[in-house]
Amino acid sequence: MSGLLNIAIIGAGQIGSRHLQALANLKNIVRIQLVDKSKDSIEVALNRFQDVYKGDANRITLQHFSSIQDLEKYQDLVIVATDANSRYDLVKELVQTKNIRSMILEKILFQKENEYYEIDCLLENKKIPTWVNCVLRATDFYRGIKSTLNKYKPIHMTVEGDSWGLACNSIHFMDLLSFFSDCRDFEFTKVELDKKIYDSRRSACKEFSGKLVGKNSQGHSLSLSCKSGDCEEADKGGPILIKIDNDNKKHVITSYLGRAIYKIITESEEIEKTVVLPMQSQLTHLLAKSIFQNDTCDLPSYRDSMVLHLCLIKVLLEHISEIKGKVIKRCPIT
Repeated sequence: MSGLLNIAIIGAGQIGSRHLQALANLKNIVRIQLVDKSKDSIEVALNRFQDVYKGDANRITLQHFSSIQDLEKYQDLVIVATDANSRYDLVKELVQTKNIRSMILEKILFQKENEYYEIDCLLENKKIPTWVNCVLRATDFYRGIKSTLNKYKPIHMTVEGDSWGLACNSIHFMDLLSFFSDCRDFEFTKVELDKKIYDSRRSACKEFSGKLVGKNSQGHSLSLSCKSGDCEEADKGGPILIKIDNDNKKHVITSYLGRAIYKIITESEEIEKTVVLPMQSQLTHLLAKSIFQNDTCDLPSYRDSMVLHLCLIKVLLEHISEIKGKVIKRCPIT
């Protein structure tokens, strides 16, 4: 695509700054507009961008604002990387006040069930193709694993570890099972969450520990187990163990930040190797390039991801309501 491209990133925190960092690798002539009320977050994001930007000074124009009202009216791509507690209002305002060609939303999408349906209607009415940043399926590593799976035989996935973020990260593995099996539905069949609710790193948000087990209509299953939801424990950086059993073959992934130990186990042999897992700062520009050139990308669509999100939100809301002894309608996760 030739000509100036407008890209907006809403939210300059940890994930937003990494989106920006990746977009420094675009070869297009681009105007990137970054929005965040925090001057500190803006400064960190700009520094991260400058750390990697090696192009012509005139190729990428970078602007920053404190309000989405200051954005250009037309945007080729909007990336919403705020916390879930404000995302609904921001997306609604963006869609109603700007002319948006495409959008990527961070997960967890929203905290209330009705917000999912309302945004779905808005996106449909405005005809804005939108994807959700469940990015594992967009990596060469997991796409390679899919190519070896037989989706006509049961796929059984298990995810285990300490303090890996059961509330905020389960959606990644639910999406991965959906990707592996080409099946969009899912239901939880066993809920064994601990009574204790932990404070998340993010203000006013919570985390959980325990076990969730579910399956889709094709019989493929997923088991999620997190021994602790303590954020202080999460800082120790322990690995996540992912097992994928399918058709007499087992894939065992011990996933660390940025790398993994990968074993393929069959009846006759066991192969082990270390693989590099790309970070967000190495992926967003590839997603954007695909959207600009092909009007699609490897992320799940909003509607497909909405189905999985709602499964998780409903289970967590029921659990919180049971603990609190009253009906809770907003799920405080992000």
